[in-house]
Amino acid sequence: MLVDGVWLLGPGDESPEIRKIKKFLATKFPSYAGNLVDNDVYDQATFDVVSEMQRRYGMPVDGLIGYSTKIRMGYLVPPPVVKTKPVVIYTLNGAGVTMWQGYAADMAAELCRQNPRCYWQPIGFDSKPVPMKSGIEQGTAEFVRLLLEVHPGGQFMVISYSEGAIIAANVYDMLRDPGSPIAHRRKDLLTVCAYGNPRRQERHGFPGGIEVSGFGIVTPNLEDTEELWWDFANGDEIPGGSGEDLYATSSDADGPALNQMRAIWSVVYSGNLWPLTREIGKAMVMPWRWFGAVKAIAKASKFFGTGTRSHVSYHVSYPIVGDPRDSWRIGFDHLAEVGRSSAPSGC
Repeated sequence: MLVDGVWLLGPGDESPEIRKIKKFLATKFPSYAGNLVDNDVYDQATFDVVSEMQRRYGMPVDGLIGYSTKIRMGYLVPPPVVKTKPVVIYTLNGAGVTMWQGYAADMAAELCRQNPRCYWQPIGFDSKPVPMKSGIEQGTAEFVRLLLEVHPGGQFMVISYSEGAIIAANVYDMLRDPGSPIAHRRKDLLTVCAYGNPRRQERHGFPGGIEVSGFGIVTPNLEDTEELWWDFANGDEIPGGSGEDLYATSSDADGPALNQMRAIWSVVYSGNLWPLTREIGKAMVMPWRWFGAVKAIAKASKFFGTGTRSHVSYHVSYPIVGDPRDSWRIGFDHLAEVGRSSAPSGC
């Protein structure tokens, strides 16, 4: 019978299904259903038995059998609910802002809005610009904790910028180290987008992007970086990038200029002036090193004199020849595609 647009079994109905249900009732509830007649008819006795069963189960009593009644009395077993773990998006911000600000945060918020399978997990750390050491250590430890305790399974992506990219690189190294506590999570890493990465491997970029010379100012640089890691680095080669992002595109690997630039980084990292003082001392006793010092000062002056514009221009730089998308949009589109195409993970 049809009741309020729903097909239910009730008085007057006949079908082989009714015979099966009556046999099930008689077997499961013999005290009050044992005398049901073995036939295909939904008679008054069946109506009374079903009503009594519904009363005992605390269900609405109407004497009719629908899907929910079949499930409740055990005649049908519902299909298992397959839960899926979300694709977690970890974000790591740059210096001087909170985990809710910057390229990574904006990107993750929009990715989650467009794809309900994505879950944004910002990583909090002390992002004061100087010294960075405690913040980097704190962020690395927090990322590891999240991978082990908060989201211990399931696929994940990473978006990082500047100081946050150092933390992402630290964790990436740990994921690839068979002896680390998070080595088992390497299989779950889908991709990383790193902007202005101070640990960038020399000339590393992303598929299809313009090759940018140099490497990150922070030692050690990443090595054997896989294709899943996308580096966006503004250099003189990138239209709209405002020149060389010194944090991600240092050069002169064999010259004193690099040593002096990295000495400046050491001050930023630890607050310790000794490495810079040592390099100045070398320049004073070895005059040929003045050329490196002048070169380092020139690079630093150009970079900081523009307010580090090349480091904060990834939304207006165009790293693929003939592609109208900026670095932000290219990274976003890549992450969105990876998020859509990743296979759901069962809980």
